[in-house]
Amino acid sequence: MNLTKDRLPLVLLLLRLGVFFVVTLWTMSKFLHPTQAVSIYAGYYGLRLNRTAVYILGTLEFVLAMAFLTGIQKRFSRALVMAVVAATAMSPGRLYLHPYMDHILLFFAFWTTLAGCFALYSLRDYDMLWTLRSAPELPVSGAERNKRLALALLLLRISVAVAVGMWCVGKFINPTQTTRILSTFYSIRGVSFAAAYGIGILQALLVAMFLLGVVKRISYGLVLISHSLGVMAPGLQYLHPYQGHVLLFLGAIPMWSVCFALYYLRDDDVLFVLSSQQKNSDSHTREKSAETNAGQHLTGSVRNSTFIVIAGSLALVLFLARVSVKNADLERRRGPAIIAFVQQQFAPSPKLLAMHPTGNFVWIATVNAVDCKFQRPEITNCWEVYFGANVEGPDPNGRKPGKIEANFIVDSDAMQLVDTGPANGMLIRKARSLD
Repeated sequence: MNLTKDRLPLVLLLLRLGVFFVVTLWTMSKFLHPTQAVSIYAGYYGLRLNRTAVYILGTLEFVLAMAFLTGIQKRFSRALVMAVVAATAMSPGRLYLHPYMDHILLFFAFWTTLAGCFALYSLRDYDMLWTLRSAPELPVSGAERNKRLALALLLLRISVAVAVGMWCVGKFINPTQTTRILSTFYSIRGVSFAAAYGIGILQALLVAMFLLGVVKRISYGLVLISHSLGVMAPGLQYLHPYQGHVLLFLGAIPMWSVCFALYYLRDDDVLFVLSSQQKNSDSHTREKSAETNAGQHLTGSVRNSTFIVIAGSLALVLFLARVSVKNADLERRRGPAIIAFVQQQFAPSPKLLAMHPTGNFVWIATVNAVDCKFQRPEITNCWEVYFGANVEGPDPNGRKPGKIEANFIVDSDAMQLVDTGPANGMLIRKARSLD
């Protein structure tokens, strides 16, 4: 019995459904929130489109998504979907150099989606479940299938390792973000920096085992379980996909399909691994050994390409970590002074104090020096400071829970406010409050 042949169609179906789900929500946003789509195209792609153009692109994208789902013209539909996902993954551009600022870290999940699209394109002849075209375009030998599958699984593994690895590095570079995420999405409060570092160390060991293929059943399984928790973390926010950055959270869903594919086909993931699972059955062992050998005897060009991909991925992670460490050090040294400056300029308004259950306003601040650079390139040292207060209930006075926030852009060289952003009357200048 060829387990690979039996398992592969199910894996490809889950990959296809995951990618289709995300692409479809992207498409729906163009009709439900065309203004948001216009701003996304302008901000990330440099394209100035009107609503009519957005509607046309949405219609074409819907037709493409349906062809992708149903298996019509697999070679072309999957190549085009892969191009769409690639454009999304690359859209942050130079912001990738600062992955721990704002929401950029969420884009790394789309690189796993891109790897999944490549797997669906490369193995399209074996993706026959729930498609209109069940017969392969051209007959493919078992050896060729093993070559394609081995390369696809390698790229899937690298993409997941990079995405999870970036989150892991973030626990050392920006532990505040870790504590905030655990508190917001997992209801785990009071996590210290030392605990965040400990979690990061354990996660780093897991990522290393996963990338090197050590004890696959355990390492691949733990990655799948941990990411499953991450997928469920946003909870009810999925019901409002077009609010805030929820649309970016959806990249975790096809990433889950990728993690499942790696666990389910772990015995076929044979390229650049330190261990390989073997079955007890002698006949099955001989069959798997033959498939493994076929997968390992790739041509020289493919083997060199996979080595370049691994080396390049590791170099990218190290480079981003170095840049992030530098930015984190700058934030630790300059951030408190910038926050203190803004606090001196502004005071909570009576409206904000009235909304807070206890009547005590607490500054909860984060400093972001990167997005501001792209918003205000003319400012040498441009800092964006966010202040927020969570209004929690229940409150005996009947005040509703909510979140009050305001953003400030500061030129730290001149120590002056450039833009106070929409404060909605919740924060007022101290000079005015004294009048």
